[in-house]
Amino acid sequence: MVETVCGLITSALAAGEGVLLCITEAHQQRVEAQLQSHGLDLRHARRRGQYVVLLTGDTLAQILDGNLPVAQRFEAVVGRAVSELAQKWPRVQAFGELVAVLCQAGNRQAAYQLEELWNGLITRYPLALLCAYPIKHFSVQDGGVTVSQICGCHTRVIPAESYSRLESADDKLLAVATLQQQALALESEIAARKQTESELAGFLENAMEGLHKIEPDGKIIWANDAELKLLGYASEEYLGRNIADFHVDPPVIEDILQKLNNGREVYNCPARLRHKSGTVVHVLIHANGYYTDGQLVVARGFSRDVTESVSAERERALLAALVGSSDDAIVSKTLEGVITSWNRAAERLFGYTAQEMIGASIVRLFPDDRVDEEQEIIAKIARGEHIRHFQTLRRRKDGSLV
Repeated sequence: MVETVCGLITSALAAGEGVLLCITEAHQQRVEAQLQSHGLDLRHARRRGQYVVLLTGDTLAQILDGNLPVAQRFEAVVGRAVSELAQKWPRVQAFGELVAVLCQAGNRQAAYQLEELWNGLITRYPLALLCAYPIKHFSVQDGGVTVSQICGCHTRVIPAESYSRLESADDKLLAVATLQQQALALESEIAARKQTESELAGFLENAMEGLHKIEPDGKIIWANDAELKLLGYASEEYLGRNIADFHVDPPVIEDILQKLNNGREVYNCPARLRHKSGTVVHVLIHANGYYTDGQLVVARGFSRDVTESVSAERERALLAALVGSSDDAIVSKTLEGVITSWNRAAERLFGYTAQEMIGASIVRLFPDDRVDEEQEIIAKIARGEHIRHFQTLRRRKDGSLV
């Protein structure tokens, strides 16, 4: 690109034509340095008003209203520069990067409108416009529409300098064939990636566990069906809100967000979420982040519903509390007669501590003449029979019977 612009300036000045550059500051420095190394002094051309430079940053700041160019502002800045050159010189050669900068920023609509404004100047002045566009700024996913629109605003399209420097027709045909092969390979790769991305998106969307993505401040930008069903919300009710809105305990989500923003991973963090109905959903949260230059870009969270297990654990704890505080001696054992639990009432009744009895055989409590009774009880339990209350004798630690 630098060589092409240098050639345009050199030939235009030699032919007594005016030159207008709408160029980035970095490219201006490279172009003028190369011209100076070739012995061309631009200071004289500037003083004569034959060489004018408009830097893209300053120019766009003057002609844009929000994200779109304003025709009157364009005329006041670029149009005025062209008009003044056209009054002094028979023809104006212009090089423009304004559209390229807009394309780089992803502002395709403004780029296309700016091309139309340039074309308006061409119809009124003896103006020839050369533009340069880095091809990397045109997304393949656009299907070439943007490239076609931009190029369609010009009377002639020049390929990259690497192609233009090829001299023989055979070299150019070989270059075209190579590019075609590369384009086909890229299209195949893109199609394969799209297929993989589609399959992955479908897998995540239909995963059994709740999944979500949030921004560093906690704003929810995506959630799968399982997450929405877990909390009873429709997508439009959930997305866009802050994840903290759904947490019962603010310190928990604050700690999670702080860890993620500090580059740490969250694993199996217990949390309570608020269902749309108002009920509480118990979850375990696993979350990690995607970072650029050490800064969190997006966090991925996994919410595993453990409400049933939490409820079951509470019931077990309640049952254990009831057993432990009961005035009745309560003992549990395996079908082999090994004691697995021994409450405080059993300690008081038999004189053995839980530490002494858990893991021991229940037969320790049986008098010698009643050992067979345990075998009968175990056999009935194994058959699924219910053991009703019955009178019997058992031996305490001190040897007395109860």
